[in-house]
Formats: sequence, structure tokens, C-alpha cells
Amino acid sequence: MAKNSVNDYSTTAGNNTDVQSINIDEGMAPSNVNNAMRQIMAHLASAFQGGVTATSIKAAAFAAQTATHSYAGGTTASYTQINAAAVSLGGAALTTVATLALASQVEAEGGTATATVMNPLRTKQAIDANVIAASDSAAGVVELATSAEVQTGTDTARAVTPAGLATVGFMELLTTISTSSGSSQAYTDIPKCRALFVVFSGVSSSGTATMQLAISDDNGSNYGTARDVGVPSVSSAVANHIQAWITGTGATATSKRIHAIGGLASGGNAAVNTEVESTRNGVTNALRFSPSAGSFDAGTIYVYGWR
Repeated sequence: MAKNSVNDYSTTAGNNTDVQSINIDEGMAPSNVNNAMRQIMAHLASAFQGGVTATSIKAAAFAAQTATHSYAGGTTASYTQINAAAVSLGGAALTTVATLALASQVEAEGGTATATVMNPLRTKQAIDANVIAASDSAAGVVELATSAEVQTGTDTARAVTPAGLATVGFMELLTTISTSSGSSQAYTDIPKCRALFVVFSGVSSSGTATMQLAISDDNGSNYGTARDVGVPSVSSAVANHIQAWITGTGATATSKRIHAIGGLASGGNAAVNTEVESTRNGVTNALRFSPSAGSFDAGTIYVYGWR
């Protein structure tokens, strides 16, 4: 095959017997030497000046050039560049590969440059420079508080997660129960709480009665012994205002203590009653409110959970 361009040259010397059909095989005419050398030079010039379409170029054919770029802080980054002008592979032209510069700090923070290359350090610096700290009046990035910081309760710049809040506990209103009718009221499906706090507001009982409270660990199927938490029996309907703490509710132990302070809206004496509910062995998940006799009149029961 005639060697009409550098693409036709063979890497085996013995196979190169002509240049542009000029015979350079053994026994060639002396005049062919000059003609062949001049033609080889023309082939090389054509190849380097874009006159030849390269169909296959190995990566090793390009000489890598290492460049450096210094930026703030004195750190130096190196990168490899290949300068190629209108190289074509398989008929598809490649975009010229120009020298790639690393983005400056200003460019990284601005985020608008399209001809520079980012690096991990610059990316972090750009993010840090644009971070807005959250406050009680502005949205932004906020750090999570540790359990110790949550327990201290003095930090104003960190956020509290549910897990962090659980380390110190919090009060939550679980339900509100109306006592406008019926002889008893119940609250079931109570979430697991460390303790329960019950407030009886303006709850009155018709006739002679004592306010009682019982707890369950099987969601109301069975209740333990009812405990008096209100004022002892009176002969007429009066409003009871009672506060009762129930502790040990989140444990499976039998000791469930009920601590109550009760009073009367008109007449009578306040009562303090501390009992031990030991007949239910599981986690408390239901409460029952009832008078020892008669029935409830208008009033409201608030149940809070200490989570």
C-alpha cells in the first residue's frame, strides 16, 4: 500500500518501501532519495498542521504537561494538561483542550465562573463563606446540641433533637376529658411516660362521694385497686380541684405511686393522699376516673405525660 500520509506509515521499518509512491526499496534510483525526504517532510508538516485526520491515537502519544497554581494560604495544586488543536477521531472533531485554571476564592464563592476547575478545598471554603447561622429571627445552618448541652439548658445557638430532649424529659398534654355525664370516665392507649400528672378542674360529684383513680397495664381490660384522690365524702354536690401525680408508670415494676392534693370550691378541708398501686405489674397505659358513689357533674380532667 502506498504511504501517502503518516497514517499509512508502518512501525515496522522493512514495510516502509515507498513515500507517496516514490520507491525507497532496496536498489532504488539515487534521485529518489531527495524526492522521498522532501515528501516525508511534507507528510509531517501536514500532520502537525491539521491536514491529517487521526483515526487512532494512543494516550501515550501525548506528552503530559504538569502545571501548578498557587492560591491563598500558600497551598499549591498540580494538574495535567494536554494542548491539542482540532484533533479528530473517527471523523468526530474534539473540542480543543485549553489550559484549565483553578478557581480563585472569589470565583468559588460567587459560583459563576464556567472556565475554571474547582477543588475540594475551594468547595469547602465557598460553602463556609456562604453559611448563614440560624437564629431566632433568621433561617440558616444550626449545630445539634449534645445530651450534656440539652441537660444544661443554657445554650441558645444549637438545636435539640427528640433524642436529646428525651434525656431531660418534657411535659405533654395527652388528653382532655369532659365529665359532663356518666358515672366514670376512662382514658386508654396512653403512650409510655415516666410519670402522669392529672388535673381535675371544677369536677363535682352528685351527692356523697369521694373521687377515685385506678390504673391499668392492659389498656383498660383490668384495673388495679381504685385509690381516693379527692376530698372525703360530703353531703352535697361541690366542685373538686385535684392534682395527682402517678409515678412509676413507665416501668414494669409493681410500685405505682399516686400522690394527690385535693380541695373544695366551697367549705370542707383539703386532702393529701399518697397511695401505692401494687396490683398492676406492667407499663401504665390506661386510667379510670370515678366517684365512690353518685356520678360526675360538669368538669374537666386534664392528663399530662412526662415523656
